[in-house]
Amino acid sequence: MRKGVGSRQTFILVGSLLNRRCLAILFWKRLLTGNIGAALIAGRILRVLSGYAKRKEELTLHFDLLKHADEFENLATYVLDMCYESDKELAELVLVRTLHAWGKTTCLSIAYSAQHMKFMEHDCCQTKLLRIWKGNLLINSKAQWLTFFVATILPIFPFMSFIDTESEVRHSGLKSEEVEERHSGFKCEDVTFFEGMRYYYTAPITKFIYSMVSYVLLLLLFAFFIMTDLRPNGEPSSPGTVEWIVVFWVCTLVLEEVRQLVARGPASMKYRLYSWLSEGWNRFDLAMYVLFAVSFVLRLVLPPCGFGVARVMYCITFISFSIRFLHMGFVFEGVGPKIIMIIKMMKDLGLFLFILIIFVASFGIAREALSNPNMKPHILLMFQSLYKPYWQLYGELFLEEDEVAVENATLHGDVRSVNICTLIDGHGWISTTLTAIYMLISNILLINLLIAMFSFTFQRVQDKSELIWRFYRFGLISEYHNRPTLVPPLIVINHVYRLIIELKQRFSPDKEEESNSLRVHLKKGSRIDEDVNLFESKHLQSYFIKENIKEKKSSQSMVTSAAERLTKVEERLDNLEKHVAEILKMVSAKEFKESKMEKNIAEILKILKK
Repeated sequence: MRKGVGSRQTFILVGSLLNRRCLAILFWKRLLTGNIGAALIAGRILRVLSGYAKRKEELTLHFDLLKHADEFENLATYVLDMCYESDKELAELVLVRTLHAWGKTTCLSIAYSAQHMKFMEHDCCQTKLLRIWKGNLLINSKAQWLTFFVATILPIFPFMSFIDTESEVRHSGLKSEEVEERHSGFKCEDVTFFEGMRYYYTAPITKFIYSMVSYVLLLLLFAFFIMTDLRPNGEPSSPGTVEWIVVFWVCTLVLEEVRQLVARGPASMKYRLYSWLSEGWNRFDLAMYVLFAVSFVLRLVLPPCGFGVARVMYCITFISFSIRFLHMGFVFEGVGPKIIMIIKMMKDLGLFLFILIIFVASFGIAREALSNPNMKPHILLMFQSLYKPYWQLYGELFLEEDEVAVENATLHGDVRSVNICTLIDGHGWISTTLTAIYMLISNILLINLLIAMFSFTFQRVQDKSELIWRFYRFGLISEYHNRPTLVPPLIVINHVYRLIIELKQRFSPDKEEESNSLRVHLKKGSRIDEDVNLFESKHLQSYFIKENIKEKKSSQSMVTSAAERLTKVEERLDNLEKHVAEILKMVSAKEFKESKMEKNIAEILKILKK
C-alpha cells in the first residue's frame, strides 16, 4: 500500500479492488480530505480491473466493474457540480491542489490518466483549463486577439490587458493581490512593461504559437537540405551547414523530451518511463527520433555507392516529423476531433488490410501463374505477383500489357518468349475471368466495406466530438504550461538555467515545492488546506442529503399514488356494489312477476280443464 494513504483511503481501495460497492462508498462518504480525487482513483482502479476481466473473458464481471467505475465517476462529477455552483474559484482550486494521500497528484491529472471524459467535460474543468491556457492574458474581444498576435512580432505590451487568474494562489495565501483585472499602459502602473513581457511570454498560448512557428521552420530546413544538399560524407562540405543546424535543433527537442520524462512527479524512473510511454504521441516521438539518429549515422558511415539508403531513411524521417505536427491541432476545436478520427480510422484500415491481403495475394498469385508460367525463382517473385492486383484497386487494369503480349505472340509465333501459352491454348479466358471476379470483390465489395467502416467511425466520433476535444486538449495545455519559455533551438538556454536552479534547490536545507496554475501545493494541516477539505466534504454531504430528500419525495409520491389508486379502487367497488344491488332488485322484481304469471297460467289451466 502506498505510504501516506490513510485507513479510510485504504478501505476505499480494498472496496474497489474487491468490487464491494457499499463498502467503498461507505468509507468514501466518511473521508475528511480529497473526496473527488478518491472517487476518481476508485473509478480508475475499477476500469483497469474491468480490462483485466475482459482479457480473461469474464464478460459479466467486466461490465459490472465498468458500471461500478461509471458510478464513482458520476459521483465525482456530481460533487464537483455542487462545489462549482457554490464557489467557482474554490471548486477550481479543488481540481488543481495536490492530494497528499494519493502521491501528490491532482484531480485533473487523475481524470486525464483514467480517461474520465465526462468529468473533464465539466464546465469547472474547462474553465480552469481555459484560464491556464491564456495565463495572465486578457483575450476576449477581437481587438484583444489582434493585439495578442501583433505582440508576437512587436513588443506592444503597454497596449495589452492582463488578468489575475491565480485564484487558487490567492486562496492559499501565497499571493496578496486581490486585483481581478490589471491593465498596462504608459499612464497606468498596474503592470509595468517588463511585467507585461513576462506575463505574455510565459502564457501557454504564447509558447504554443512560438513553438508552432519554430516547428514549421524546422520542417522547412529539413526539407531544404534533403532536397538540395544531401551528399555522401566523403565529398567537400558534407554534411552541410543546414543539416548541422537541423541536427542541433532535433537534439534540443530530444533534450526537452528527457526533461519532461524526468519532471514526471516524484515516482521512480521506471514508473515515469512507463507513464511516458503510455501516451501514443510519446511513443511516436521515440520512433521518430530513433529514425533520425539512424539516418544521421547512416549518412556518416555509408559509402557513395550505398548512400541511397541514408537518403531514403532521411525521407521517411521527414514524413514522420511532418505527421508529428498534427499533434498541435488538438488545441483547435475544429481540427482536434478530425485528428482523432484519422487515428481511429488508421486502426480500421489495419483490420481491413488483413482481409484485403488475402484476396490480393490469392488472385494475384493465381493470375501470375496463369499469365507467366514456370518463372525463374527470385526474391521479388511475391512482390511481382502482388504488384498488379494492388494497383488494380485504384483503377489501373493493365489490360494493354495482355493485348500487346497476345499481338506479339500472334505476329512472331514465339509463344515461349512471352510466356503466354495459357492465352493461346484455349484457356486464356480463365485469367480474364479471375481478374473480373477479383475486381468485383475488391473494388465493389471490399472498398465499400472500408467506406462503411470509415463512415461508422466518423459518425461515432462526430456525435461526441466536443467531448473528445475537451478531454484530449488537457494533455497539450499541460505540456505547454510546463514547457520553458524559449522555443527550440534556444530552449537549451532554459534547460541550463533550470538545471542550475534545480541544483541549488537540491542542496537547499529548506526546499519548498513551488505552486503553479496546474498544481497548487497546500501545506498539509494548514488553515487553507482545512478550509478546502471542509468545503469539499460539506458539498459531498449536501449531495447525499439532496439525494436522500429525492428518495423520500419519490417514496412519498409512490405512497401517495398508491393511496390514490386504493381510493379509486374503493370507489369502483362501491359503484360495483350499488350496481349489483340494482341488478338484484331487478332480478327480484322479475322473479315476482314470473311467479305471478305462473299463478295466472295455473288458474287459466284449471278453468280450461273444467
